Amino acid sequence: MLKILAAALFAFALTLPSLRAEDAPKKEEKKEAKGEAEKKYALAEIGCYRCCFKAGKECAPACRIDGKIYILKVLDTADEKTKKLIETCSGKLEAMKAKVVGKAVTENDQHWYYVGELLMAE
Repeated sequence: MLKILAAALFAFALTLPSLRAEDAPKKEEKKEAKGEAEKKYALAEIGCYRCCFKAGKECAPACRIDGKIYILKVLDTADEKTKKLIETCSGKLEAMKAKVVGKAVTENDQHWYYVGELLMAE
């Protein structure tokens, strides 16, 4: 009886590492999902730099985030939908609500917003 119990415990101990190995991919999947959820969208109004925001002498795609007006530049990593939306902003008289992901930069007293993703707000 003692030999059977010892053999059963030994067999169970051998299966524990394989059970832990099956759990490892699930943890990685959760981390990947968290990475996508961590994208922080800034709420913005997008339109024309000159026609809509009355900020410059030339038409250019622009956005207003927290009261500051930025000229939009598209990152190489942006998808085609984002690029087309930004192209349509120049010359627009009315601002549209949008969500943007990118980086704000100030160079030579000019504010630029490098856009990685742009979504129309609902």
